[in-house]
Amino acid sequence: MAGRDCEIQGRPQSPSPEDCCGSGCNPCVLDIYEQELRFWKLSLNQIKPSAPIRFALSTDSYLNCIISAMESITHDVILYTISFIDKDLISNLFPGSHIILQASSKDNTHTITRQYSPISSLSSIGSLDLIIKIYCDGRMSALVREWTIGSIVRIRGPFGSFDIKQNQYKYMSMLACGTGIAPMYQVMRYILENESEETRINLLYSVNTAKDVLLKQQLDDFSEYWNVKIVYFLTKEGESNEKTFPLKYKDVIFYKRINKEIIEKVIPPTSPYHIVFHQQQLVERVKIDQPESLPRQKQIAASICYELGQIYSHYMLDWDSGTRYYKESLYLDENSIKVRLALARSLLSNGDLEGCQQQCTAVLRQEEDNEHATLMLAQLMLKKNELHTAIAHLGEVLQRKPNNYLVLVTLLDFLRRAGKIKDATEWLERAEKTSSRAVYDPGMSYCMGVFKWHTHCPNDALELLNKARRDPVWGDNATVLMVSICINPDGRTIGGNTLEDNSTLTDKQHETDMKGIATAEKLLTEMNPKSHEMRVRRDILNNLILIYSRTLRGSVEKAVTCLSEMIGQEKDHVGVLTACATGLMVLKQIPRARNHLKRVSKLPWNYETAEDHEQGMLLLADIYIQNGKFDYSNELLKRAIQYNKSCSKAWEYLGYISEKEQAYKDASESYEKAWTHGSQTNPNIGYKLAFNYLKAKRYVDAVDICHKVLTLYPNYPKIRKEILDKARSSLRI
Repeated sequence: MAGRDCEIQGRPQSPSPEDCCGSGCNPCVLDIYEQELRFWKLSLNQIKPSAPIRFALSTDSYLNCIISAMESITHDVILYTISFIDKDLISNLFPGSHIILQASSKDNTHTITRQYSPISSLSSIGSLDLIIKIYCDGRMSALVREWTIGSIVRIRGPFGSFDIKQNQYKYMSMLACGTGIAPMYQVMRYILENESEETRINLLYSVNTAKDVLLKQQLDDFSEYWNVKIVYFLTKEGESNEKTFPLKYKDVIFYKRINKEIIEKVIPPTSPYHIVFHQQQLVERVKIDQPESLPRQKQIAASICYELGQIYSHYMLDWDSGTRYYKESLYLDENSIKVRLALARSLLSNGDLEGCQQQCTAVLRQEEDNEHATLMLAQLMLKKNELHTAIAHLGEVLQRKPNNYLVLVTLLDFLRRAGKIKDATEWLERAEKTSSRAVYDPGMSYCMGVFKWHTHCPNDALELLNKARRDPVWGDNATVLMVSICINPDGRTIGGNTLEDNSTLTDKQHETDMKGIATAEKLLTEMNPKSHEMRVRRDILNNLILIYSRTLRGSVEKAVTCLSEMIGQEKDHVGVLTACATGLMVLKQIPRARNHLKRVSKLPWNYETAEDHEQGMLLLADIYIQNGKFDYSNELLKRAIQYNKSCSKAWEYLGYISEKEQAYKDASESYEKAWTHGSQTNPNIGYKLAFNYLKAKRYVDAVDICHKVLTLYPNYPKIRKEILDKARSSLRI
C-alpha cells in the first residue's frame, strides 16, 4: 500500500537543539517534529486513539488516485479533486509545497509529469484539490483534456515548502500572477486556520481581466479576516469595466501592472520579521509543469525581483536585501544589462568593490560603450582612493567621444575632487568643437554651468543651468543645482558660527538672500521629478528654504518637524539627516544636531551622497571646534579633504584651528589652499591669509594678498590699516 502507518502512542517528543546538525538539510529534524506534532493534534480530533495515522504521499513512489470531481473556474482553468483510493489516507503537505502529477494517454503510449501546488488543507483526508491551466498547445494540457470522472492519475511528494513557524513574521507580503496564486493560497490558508497566528498578510494578485481571477470566493472569505489585505491588478482591463469585477468591502483594485510605486504603498515598511514571497519561487516548478510558458514566467519573476531590489535599495536603503533580489533577478535573466548595473550599484553602495567591478566588467563585455558601467568603475576607483586612475579612465572615454556629457560632467567633478578643476577647460573646449551647435545642447550647457559653479562664478552658472532646466534628461539635476546656488551662493556653513556669524547679516546681504530664496521657491514649484530620489531631494530643498529664510514665524521648527518625519521614512538618508541637523543648529539645539551628524559621519561614503556627507562632516567639525575638541574636528576635516581636495571650507576650518593654536605657518598654508580652491574670490579668506602671512613674517606675501583683496573689494574693512600698512612697515625695517 502506498500510505505509511504511524501508531499514536503519545505526544511526539520535542528534539533538543543539539539534535539539529546545523547543516541546513531539508527536512530538518525540527521540521519533522513540527509535522508529527501537527498530525498528532489532528488525530485527537478526527481519529480514535487506537487508530493509526496513515499518510498518503511519499517522495519515493507514486500513489494511484482517481479524478473524482471537475469544476471550470475560468475558460482555461479547471479545479480538479483527486481522491485517494483509500479514503482514510491523509495528505501530508507542507505550506507552499507541491506534488508531482503523472498522467498517461488513453492508449498508454506515453506519460507526462508536471508539478502543481494543491490548494486543499495540508492535512486533508481522502483527497486533495488542484487548479490546472489548460494551454492550447501544451503537451500536458492535451492529456488533461481527456480526463473524465474516474480517470486514473498518479502523484508523489510533497516537495519544497516555505519555512514558516507560528508568528515568526510580523508581515507577510505575497506577489502572484495567474495560477501562481496556488502556493500563496496554500500558505494563507495554513496561517488563517491557526487561531494563534497574528501574521498580517498582504496579497498582490495580478491577472489579465476580472474573469481570470482564480478562487475569488475563497479569497473573499480570507479578506474577512482582520489580518488580510488583498490587492488585485487587472492588467488588460480598463477602469470603464469596473462593474465586471465584484468588489468586496476590503478589496483594492488597480488597472495596471504591479510596479514599485504601488508595492511601496501596499507593502509595510521593512522589519526583521518581514518576508516577501514572489513568483520566482514557482519558476522551478514551471520547468516541468508548463514548459511552454517558462520564458514568460521567468521574465515576470525577474521583473518582480528587480522591482523589489529597487524598493529595498533606493526606498529603504537596505543594500543587503536589494543585492539579494538583484542576484535572483539576474539568475532568472542573466543577459539583462539593466539588472546587472543595478546589482553593481547596490554592491558598490554596500562596499563590495570587487563584486561591483566584476558586474561592470561583465556589462562592458556585452556593451563596450556602456557609459553607466564606465562611470561606476570610475566611482569605484574613487572609493579606492585611486582618483588619478579614475580621471585617466574617464579621459580615455572622452577621447573617443568628447561630447559624452554624462561622462564629461563626472570628469569635471573628479577633477574638482583632485584639486585640478582648471584642467577641465581643455575637455570642455573639445566637447564644444564636436559640433557648431554644441553650445545650444542642454548637456553642454549643464556641464558649463557645473564648471562655473565649481570655479565660484554663481551668476554665470545660473545663466547656463537655466538653459538646461527644461530638458527631460538634464532638467531635474539643473534645477536642483540652481536651487542650491540660489539659497546659498557663497557656500556659507548655515547653522555653524565658527567661521561666520549668520545671525548678523547686513541689510544688503539679507535682501540678496531673500531674492535668491524667492527664485528657489519658484524653481521648485516648476519641478516635476520622476524618480524617488529626486522627489526626496526636492523635499529636502523645500525644507532648507524654510531654514535659510527664517522670515516666517516657526518656519525653521516646521522644517525640522518635516525632516524628522522623513528620517523615519528614509532610513539613513545622508541628505535628510544633514538638512535636519542644519535646522536644529539654527534653533541652537546642538545636542540633537550632533546626534544626527554623528550618524552621518559613521555611514559609508558614497558618490551619490558625497555633497551631503561633506556638508554633514563640516557641520560636526564646527560643533567640535566650538567645544574646543580640535582633534575630533581635525579628523573629520581631513576625511572631507580626502574625497575633495578642493573643499575650500574644510581648508578654512583647518586654518582656523591652527590659528587658534598660534601655529601661524600651518594656518597660512591651510588658508592659502582655501584661498586658491575658492578661486581667490572670498575676501574673508583673503583677510585671514594675509593676517597669518603677517604673523608668520611673510610680509611680501601679505602685501600681495592685501592688494588682491582690495582690487576686488576696495572698501573691505580693516585690511589696509591692520595688515597692509603693518606689512609695509616691517618690510622697510
